[in-house]
Amino acid sequence: MSQRRWRIEATALPGRLLSLDQIKGEVERIARRLGGQPGMQPDLGRSRDDGTPHIEVGEAYHCVTCERGRELQAFIDRRTT
Repeated sequence: MSQRRWRIEATALPGRLLSLDQIKGEVERIARRLGGQPGMQPDLGRSRDDGTPHIEVGEAYHCVTCERGRELQAFIDRRTT
């Protein structure tokens, strides 16, 4: 089975992270190509606290899953585009 890589079309300056608005545009674009349903994408900037993953941008990209006030899972990616 081949893996498909999705090319990120938004660009950040070298050494800089994409903004939440740029990430939102990329997530929506890829979701449209995949036939994604509204509400199935991660939240951006803050958690609904219901187990839905959300993305934060600080010194790195953070993908965090929180439910009922508890952080269940977190992934930090320090790479830049």
